[in-house]
Order: sequence, then C-alpha cells, then structure tokens
Amino acid sequence: MKAEQSRKDKADTNALISPKVEELSCSTGGSRVEVEDKIDDGKVQALEDEGEEAFKRGHGLNEEEDVENVEEAEEDEYGLGQEATGKPRIPKGLRAPEKVSKKDKEEHCLAHTPFKSWCRYCVRGRGKNMQHRKKKPEDKEEEVIPRISMDYHFLSQADEEACANPMFVMVDEETGDKYARATGKKGVGDEGELDWLIKDISEEWKAWGHMGGASGCLIAKCDNENSIKAVRDKVAKYHGGRIVPETPAKGESQSNGRLEEAGKTVREFTRVLKEQIEGEAEMKIETDDIITLWMIRWAAMMISRIMTGKDSKTAYERRK
Repeated sequence: MKAEQSRKDKADTNALISPKVEELSCSTGGSRVEVEDKIDDGKVQALEDEGEEAFKRGHGLNEEEDVENVEEAEEDEYGLGQEATGKPRIPKGLRAPEKVSKKDKEEHCLAHTPFKSWCRYCVRGRGKNMQHRKKKPEDKEEEVIPRISMDYHFLSQADEEACANPMFVMVDEETGDKYARATGKKGVGDEGELDWLIKDISEEWKAWGHMGGASGCLIAKCDNENSIKAVRDKVAKYHGGRIVPETPAKGESQSNGRLEEAGKTVREFTRVLKEQIEGEAEMKIETDDIITLWMIRWAAMMISRIMTGKDSKTAYERRK
C-alpha cells in the first residue's frame, strides 16, 4: 500500500510541475532531465502553491471550499463528468508551409503563375481570386462569330475615383487572349495622340487570327460609354472587314463577366510585378511611372501565354 501511495504521490507531483519543467527547459535550452534535476522539493512545493494561488485569483476566491464549489459547477455546466455520447471534434489546422528550393523560387518569379501561397508577391498581389465561370460547351457551339470585349479599368480605387491613369483592357471571349495598355486618358484623343493605340489594337486582332478584309467578321463589344465606343468604332474602321458593334440594351447590366475578370486578373498580375520590383530593387513605383506601362503590358502577356485554364492550355495555345 505504501509503495502504491508513493507512486500516486509522485504522479500527482509530476502532473503539477510538468508544465513548469517544459517552460524552463525551453527558455534555458537545457534538456528536461537537466531541469528536473535542478528542481528540489522546496521548489516543487512553491510551484504547487503558485498554481493554487493563480487559480484562486482567476476566480476571485479565497477559501478552499469555494474552489471545490466552482470546480463542481464547471463540471455540471459543461458536462465534464458525463460520459461522451458523440464523436469528438477533429481540429482543422493550417497546412505547414511548403518547402521550396531556391531554383523553384527563381523559376516561379519569372511569371508568377500558377499562384503560389508561399510567394509573398503572389499573396500581396493576387491574394483574393474570384471564381471565373465559363459558358457551357453547348452554349459555346452557338458562338460562330468571334467576339472581342473591351473596356477601361484602373489599377487602384483612388485612380478610378479620380478617373486618372486608365488602362485599356480587351479579351477574346473564344480563346481567353488578353490585351492591356496604359493609355493615360480615355477615348481617341483630340490631336491623334492615341493613334498608336488604334494601330496596336488592330495588330493584336491580327495576331489573334482576326485578319480583317472582305472575309473577316468580328463582334466588337463594349458598354455605352462614349469614350470606349469611340475607340471601338475607330479600330473597326482602321482594321477593315465586317465588324459588328455590340452594346448592352438600354436597361440591361453594363457589366461583362469575362471582361471584368480579365481586368481584375491584369490588375492583380500588375500588382504582383510591382511588389516584386519594389521588394527586389528597394524602390517605390507610382502609377504614372514609365515602368508601369511595361508592367501592365507584360501582365496581360503572361496571362495569355503562360497561365493555363481547366483544359490545361494557355490562351495562346487555344488559337493555334
């Protein structure tokens, strides 16, 4: 009996001092055995007294019988003394960070696609991705004439509110090809300062397989804003062929899901490039800086030529 009681007393003592031993071993860098050797009987008693006093202070108690009453009340409230009848809850933890080699990091930073949670530039620039729903295959079969949608977007909420530094975004709805340019202003300009944009859009249409001419037929879609309609009409005249203008009917939504997604993705990739350049070069890039023109253009090219869809193809591969 004495031996059994001694083992029980030792187990109770270990249960009391074990958390403190772990704390001391972590803080001092020593092993558990070394720390345990340094704790004598007097310290054990001090730890026991310290734990009891902390419990009393946390519950506003002074007497031992009050402590026992609180413990019994907690058991009744939460059913600690009752037999479990349901399955225990399994905690959901976060995945451990992925270990990435230097070579993998360098290759990923060339284009930042696909999105990687371990890349701080991807997280900062594309941390919130919206779901992009595509049309059903049976609906796509009815789209005989290729359709290109276009609109203006902004890199930041401040620019949008001030209507400053717009970027022209265009998407081929059949292949998913995307095009983006910083234009500085909306519309076609007053003195031909945006003629370069008209010619550039026409060249992009040809690269996408829409050659124009007598046999060319294309639907050019935009909203009812005068500035974007002026660009569409001038490109149609310059490009040639049969260009069918399309705008939402009066009273219908002006938004275009595919185009909104294209503008959002271009904006995110531009932000990723901005974060990377600022981080690596230790510099601050403003929206009206020259390098921003390149970032917007390259963001659209990365999406079209490197990012793959559910069919495991890039937009560039789909038009081949």
